[in-house]
Amino acid sequence: YFTTSVQTPTLFRVATWHDADDNLHAGALFLQALPGLTTEDDDWTRMTLLLNTLTPSELANPALPPETLLANLFAQDDVRLAKPEAFTLQADDPRPRMLAALATISVENLREMFEKADEISLTDQTSGKLETFTESDLQHLLNPDVTKH
Repeated sequence: YFTTSVQTPTLFRVATWHDADDNLHAGALFLQALPGLTTEDDDWTRMTLLLNTLTPSELANPALPPETLLANLFAQDDVRLAKPEAFTLQADDPRPRMLAALATISVENLREMFEKADEISLTDQTSGKLETFTESDLQHLLNPDVTKH
């Protein structure tokens, strides 16, 4: 699949390393080809060979800044780095997906759920966000024949 699909050629290396004080460090390097480059190109082959020369102490060493690591790794090349951005998890609003899931439950089962509790609570497994739905939130599902004007 990956060799015949429109996937962009990508190299990914991960390493762990114990420093002199026996502290464990982890590092990763993700390189992705620009559009149009294939894994058969000499540049890609060269980049793969260079990346394979990295040692765990280079890749996972927090004292070695990424720009120094890349400058050392690609010493004969002009290396351009994008400004670093903080990593954040930006999960979408789970409520529409939850409503779609609730719409797959029969009207009878939904009514039975509301007979047992005043609300239905669902937890999004990606973000951990808890959403609650009241009977009034689900009127469009409980009374599908009633249309709003």
